[in-house]
Amino acid sequence: MLALLIERPTYVYELSQRFDDRFGELLPVATGTVYKAVDGLLKRGLVERMAVEGEEDRRQPKPHYRATADGARTLRQSLADDMRGDPFQAEMLQRLMSVSVQDARAMLDLVDRYERVCLEQLGMLPPVPVAVGETRTSFAALRGELVAEERRLTLEAQMKWVAYARRRIGAVNGGTGEM
Repeated sequence: MLALLIERPTYVYELSQRFDDRFGELLPVATGTVYKAVDGLLKRGLVERMAVEGEEDRRQPKPHYRATADGARTLRQSLADDMRGDPFQAEMLQRLMSVSVQDARAMLDLVDRYERVCLEQLGMLPPVPVAVGETRTSFAALRGELVAEERRLTLEAQMKWVAYARRRIGAVNGGTGEM
C-alpha cells in the first residue's frame, strides 16, 4: 500500500482498486483491509492526509493520502531488508524500483542497500571450496559445497550488477553515480 501511495497519492478506495489491479491475482485483499492498512501507516507517520481542493465541500469527503519522506525511506529499507535470503532478490528489486524510486539519489540509496545485503550474505558463506580435482569423502559435503558455490557466484554477479547500476545512474544523472 505504501509503495502505491509513493507512486501516486490517492484516496483509500482507489488505492484498493489499484492494489487489486496490480496484485489481486496473487494477493486478493478486501477494501476494508486496505482501510486498516492505511490507518496503521497513518499512525506510524508513514503516510499523511493531504488537502484536496473542493474536498471539504463534499457531503461525504474522500480523504486523500500520500507517503511521507519517512514512509519512502522506511519502504526502501524494509524491502532491502526483506531481500536477505530471498531467492527472488532481483524480482523484489525490480518491483521496488518500479514504484518507489523517483530520483537518482533514491535510486543510489537503493543500490547501496542492495550492495550491503549482498556483501553481508557473501560474508556468511563458508570458505572457498577446495580446488577442482580434489576428492571429497562424502556426497553430503559435496552437496553443501555446490550449494554454497552457486550462492557465491550469484552474489558475485549481483555485485557486478551494483557496479553497472551505479555507472548507468551516473550517466543518466550526468555524473559519476555518486551523490
